[in-house]
Amino acid sequence: VNNDFGAQGTESSFDGFEVEKMQHDYVLNKVFLSDSGSISVEVAMKMALQYWFTLQNDQSSHSNNRTNPTRKTKFISLRNGYHGDTFGAMSVCDPVNGMHSMFAGVLAQQFFVDSPNGPHLNDAAATLAQIEDILKDRSHEVAAVILEPIVQGAGGMKFYHPSVLKRVRKLCDDHDVLLIFDEIATGFGRTGSLFAGWHDEESYRPWSSLDESQDEVNSSKRDCQSANSIVYPDILCLGKALTGGYMTMGATVTNKRISNGISDTGGVFMHGPTFMANPLACSVALASV
Repeated sequence: VNNDFGAQGTESSFDGFEVEKMQHDYVLNKVFLSDSGSISVEVAMKMALQYWFTLQNDQSSHSNNRTNPTRKTKFISLRNGYHGDTFGAMSVCDPVNGMHSMFAGVLAQQFFVDSPNGPHLNDAAATLAQIEDILKDRSHEVAAVILEPIVQGAGGMKFYHPSVLKRVRKLCDDHDVLLIFDEIATGFGRTGSLFAGWHDEESYRPWSSLDESQDEVNSSKRDCQSANSIVYPDILCLGKALTGGYMTMGATVTNKRISNGISDTGGVFMHGPTFMANPLACSVALASV
């Protein structure tokens, strides 16, 4: 248990996570276990908010300027996205076409951009331009970009190109904004790669471009997928296949930058459900993984 990060913050020990590229700047080695996928999104959002809250408070305490800075409290999300049914998660689901429109008047107001309109990189031009425009003008308000990498499941099985993730990662880095991947529906091999964020141009094969004659060639290329192609978020949400559907469990995985940002000044992450990391769910998850 990593007590600096708060209750149940643990070092990752799954063999599947131990790949060469995990030594990257965005290495994900801090795990916060929770009750379900939706709660893992709540945890991710709270994690991003508390990170910026702690950082901005620390900066203010060391500054002669005592005016309150604009808080980074908003999120950018894709239309047609779905991230869960709990209150925070509902706020980053599609506000019009989603299933939570009746709560629109009471949910936190977030920024939404059009989702890519096809599986190829040029289909995401408007998406990337809209994200860039918001970040240019409002990055001081934005805590994180949250998205379902490669495929929007509940939003209609809408696929988009993996290079979009690289572009969004760079935009977030350029504008000092965190990146959250919701891999609850895509994690643990559901898109053909262990995680959707690990796809590259060779491994990514949307159904609209399947070519049976190239299947053997593409399979060989997928086996040789480079670790350099992996796009790491700052925070990763997991669920569903984590336990194979046998028990309810979620996990929010992050890096030392975020965990240290929350805990270095003596703070702990402010979340602690009663049944998080219970032994039965953990045993099922270990068997499933």
